[in-house]
Amino acid sequence: MKTTGIFGIGIAGVGSLFFLASPLAAEEIQLVNCLGVGARAMGMGSAYVAVAEDATALYYNPAGLAKILRIEVSADFLHQSAENSLDFFGSSKTTDLGKTSLGGLRVAYPFPTYRGSLVAALGVERVRSFDSDFWYAGFTSGDVPEVADYEEEAIARSGGMHAWSLGLAFDASRDVSLGATIRYWRGELNEEGDYVATYASPFTCDVTETWNTHADFSGWQFTMGALLNPSPYVRLGGKIDFPVTLTADGDDYSRLEFTDCPGAEVIVEDFLFEDEIRMPFSFSGGIALTPPNLILAFDARYTDWTELEYAGRLRDPVTRRFEYDATTDLLFGAEVLLPRYPVRLRGGYSIEPIAYNKGEIDKDRASWSAGVGVLIDRVLTIDAAYVRSSFERSMPDNGLAQELTESKVYVSLAYRM
Repeated sequence: MKTTGIFGIGIAGVGSLFFLASPLAAEEIQLVNCLGVGARAMGMGSAYVAVAEDATALYYNPAGLAKILRIEVSADFLHQSAENSLDFFGSSKTTDLGKTSLGGLRVAYPFPTYRGSLVAALGVERVRSFDSDFWYAGFTSGDVPEVADYEEEAIARSGGMHAWSLGLAFDASRDVSLGATIRYWRGELNEEGDYVATYASPFTCDVTETWNTHADFSGWQFTMGALLNPSPYVRLGGKIDFPVTLTADGDDYSRLEFTDCPGAEVIVEDFLFEDEIRMPFSFSGGIALTPPNLILAFDARYTDWTELEYAGRLRDPVTRRFEYDATTDLLFGAEVLLPRYPVRLRGGYSIEPIAYNKGEIDKDRASWSAGVGVLIDRVLTIDAAYVRSSFERSMPDNGLAQELTESKVYVSLAYRM
């Protein structure tokens, strides 16, 4: 049933989008979870704040744009697949999902300078995916009054969020580069859902609900970055993503029917809505060791999700505890250039804790990645990466347990003139 509000963040009775009956499902706010950009960066576990030296620096660290020496045009393609398994009081259901899309398109232009560097870039990235399937069904633990004896719910979502970015970077000194990006977020979400519940106590009653929702999102964001080269074999990077306020405009239709219940009725709602959600600051820092033919990178990203705002700060109505925790993501990556061959091999590992604190985290979100890059005729680079991530969580009191496994394949092309 629809019980968690427009952004799926556990606010009963507010709004109409990202709503799911299960608190487990409500956790995955796709606005919180990043999709990732560029095959080279993803092959290195997204540990790219201190490595960024191509047009994807628009996303990872705009200061890295200053390292671009030639006009660059690049594009990404992405294939996503996911297996979502839900156990409801011992009854397991699994859904599979797959989609291929254009991940990003960018162009970077280095201006002629007498000293240092001045580079501008323009790009669009698919930074969030709303594509998902959710399904659970089964009988509950027993004959408990006012608790359904049988429940089934299926929700299908589609859509995504794109970020249109304009960036500028320059060398403030020989060893320091600074950059900034202004970003316009734009996206849409479509959702269809069905819910069925059967009650046997204290009276027999069947409840069914169907709904569909469409929403368009938009908002502006500003990012600042810095890159420092304290020695020939060490790079330090830092980035601040400023808060973004997203506006959602859309329409919602739902039909709720009570059958064989006391006072049985049908409730139909059809309305337009407008809501806002404010995303918090995010701070990223990284270090990269760059001896000949090798890059070793480490990033840390801190986001205080307790500052996530939707009609105010998000707290549990009973305990008053924030519904989201601050998280620190840890990202590791490596790249090796094969001697005498224009081929680079990559690998990475990341730990990105789940921010939503309802339920128990049995296995936190972790990802590993592998990638390869090939340079052709010194002007064309082809990169590919494979990323696999998973997590497990449960809510024993609700009889729910979830295991989600995702795979992503990135292919990037970059042409330098």
